[in-house]
Amino acid sequence: MQTPYPYPQQAGYAPQPQPAPEAARVHDGNPVYAHDPGTAAQPPPLPPDAPPPSTRAWLDWTHPSFITGLLAGTGATLLVTSPKVQNAVVRGAVAAWSAVVGGIEEIKERIRDAKAEKSQS
Repeated sequence: MQTPYPYPQQAGYAPQPQPAPEAARVHDGNPVYAHDPGTAAQPPPLPPDAPPPSTRAWLDWTHPSFITGLLAGTGATLLVTSPKVQNAVVRGAVAAWSAVVGGIEEIKERIRDAKAEKSQS
């Protein structure tokens, strides 16, 4: 009989999953492996003096970053939901796009003029 895992264990790596007993080796055509929960990747342990993780930092009303974020989010929400602001943004975007298209057309016209002058001389 072949050994379950024919390669030697390497230092620093978790043990490899071992094949299940002969009676349960195949399920729907796929090999079944016995799983040892102790070999699963575990998060590193916290230092002994570290406080337990919590969500209190998310709701620290006195922290300047929380207050800044709250005000920025409120302002952005008010601006984005305002129909006047939406119209102004759309009008500004259309004006900017028109300026870009107009500039491109001006450049094309200058190139045509330069080609026409070159062909005349």
